[in-house]
Amino acid sequence: MSIWVRQYEAKLPCEDRKILSLLIELREISSHDLLLRPDLDGTSVDVSDVRTLGAGSISGNLAYQHDFGSPDAENVIQSAAVSANYVFQNHGSRHVMSFCDDVVRILKKMVDEAYADNP
Repeated sequence: MSIWVRQYEAKLPCEDRKILSLLIELREISSHDLLLRPDLDGTSVDVSDVRTLGAGSISGNLAYQHDFGSPDAENVIQSAAVSANYVFQNHGSRHVMSFCDDVVRILKKMVDEAYADNP
């Protein structure tokens, strides 16, 4: 199987080989190397009422409640979501999530072809 993987990798486009090379490189990188950094241009803050989030929303936000007016007044539960995009500094400021999408695409295709070639 290792021979098949090497042959498959050799047939990949140059960009896909670079992606797999970076994936292997990441296995040996320490968090102290600071390869991943937040993209300051991609940082955002979104303030919303927690009650208006759709069903099934995934939220890890800090929510706090304000009491406005009389005790019978409706309370507002406010949430502030801060998000940041992370990029690989040494790889053309490539976004981490697009890199992960590409890795999954490449590996899924490889597994599908391996099963097709070796039923």
